[in-house]
Amino acid sequence: MRETADAISQINTLGEDMAAQNDRLAGLDDLDALDQLRLRAGLGSRLDLVESQTRLLAARQQKANLAAARTAARVRLALAIGGGFTPPDTLTAPDVARNQP
Repeated sequence: MRETADAISQINTLGEDMAAQNDRLAGLDDLDALDQLRLRAGLGSRLDLVESQTRLLAARQQKANLAAARTAARVRLALAIGGGFTPPDTLTAPDVARNQP
């Protein structure tokens, strides 16, 4: 029972974190667009643009990490309530490389 409660709590917390991260991403997207306009107008530097894009990339990576953690918490919840989990068939890195043209 404790594992179920913990998994539900973690899913909810990660959902809130995802919402906050989405807000952060929206702000960083706006900042990136503004830095691009400044650069085109000659009012900003390429360094400002690179820095804003670096922050944007880090925020996107954090969002992906949160999504992965939330998925893992959902799997733990399924296991805690007595369900099973069978991972889907996935390609491994060598399989993907072989299928590249």
